[in-house]
Amino acid sequence: MTAVTIYQRLEPRPRTNDLSASLRAPIHDPLWFLTRQWQLGELQGRDAGSLAYVEYFGSSSPLPRFVIKGQVSNVDAGAPLEQQTLTEPFEPDLSLCVELGQLFGSLLIDQVTDEAVRKRLLAAFLTNFGLQEPSSGGELDPIDPATQRFLRICLGRAIDGHALTVLAQSLASGGAFPTSITTNTTEQAQVKAALAALLTHVGQTFGSLGTSDPGEA
Repeated sequence: MTAVTIYQRLEPRPRTNDLSASLRAPIHDPLWFLTRQWQLGELQGRDAGSLAYVEYFGSSSPLPRFVIKGQVSNVDAGAPLEQQTLTEPFEPDLSLCVELGQLFGSLLIDQVTDEAVRKRLLAAFLTNFGLQEPSSGGELDPIDPATQRFLRICLGRAIDGHALTVLAQSLASGGAFPTSITTNTTEQAQVKAALAALLTHVGQTFGSLGTSDPGEA
């Protein structure tokens, strides 16, 4: 007969740094405990069933900084330590590149109200930052049938959202705006605002960005 063993991990989930509430171990119905003590004869003991107590003494020292590969970083008290020390660069696959490109189109609507201008800008982005077929010799060589079907739908129709996040990072660092998109300063400002919103979304959702080519769809 096949046996299935299941392990369940029980651990506390503190929401504050104060341990006093947990250490108190409050009882919902103290009278029930007293009656159980009476039923089991505990009140006849030498201690007359006196209540137990706990004395706790402790101290804490906050971690001020951490070092990863020789780089010293200060601890952000408002963020989980695991997120600061174990976060890996975000490297999207093909499907997420398309999703981020679609998100950029939605964010551009908030900045560019003129539909004709918005369509022209998106067409320029599709020409300059359109989704590309994975290069030969890479991780997806040969391309599997599912990815081939995905590419047949998206190539020539979808903007590479990961490429846009890289562009947004460059602009945030003072890089030049690609004039192949538009030379109109007002439109450039609107596009920059949409790209900044996209970069904020990626940072809040995925963390830091990687530089490798997208993986399979």
